[in-house]
Amino acid sequence: MPVEIGRSLLVDSGNACHSHPARVSAPNHLAARGLANLNLSRVISSHKLRILGMGRKAQKNDSLPGSLDMLILRTLSRRDLHGYGIVQFIQQSSDNELLVEEGSLYPALQRLELNGWIDGVWGVTSNNRRARIYKITAAGRKQLAVETRKYAKLTLAIARVMGAE
Repeated sequence: MPVEIGRSLLVDSGNACHSHPARVSAPNHLAARGLANLNLSRVISSHKLRILGMGRKAQKNDSLPGSLDMLILRTLSRRDLHGYGIVQFIQQSSDNELLVEEGSLYPALQRLELNGWIDGVWGVTSNNRRARIYKITAAGRKQLAVETRKYAKLTLAIARVMGAE
């Protein structure tokens, strides 16, 4: 059963659906009883999350929109990294629960750079490969604080709904 949040989908079965902004969908019998949100925690707790970009067909294990930007900013607040290093850090830090796909990462990096939240410069990696190295800017640190507060409010709201009887 898909649960849509923003423009991404969380999918509990292999079914793919089109996404629509800011709508939560569930079968009528679940929505009528207010049980649609109960499936959200089951989906999140039982599957790894794959972060997909806009315009991609939703697949099993998609995650909340906007979380990728926050995760990239948080990663770069710790140290400057190239794209693959960012992917590795997020995956390792989450005990392999969050999988960032290349098709999502690079558009997100471009968007963050256009917003002035990160800077990218060409450099050489530890294994002598030419790569773009990204660092967070002062504006990016401010945005990370904003996103962190939003995320905390969202998770608190979800916890309240999940605890409601």
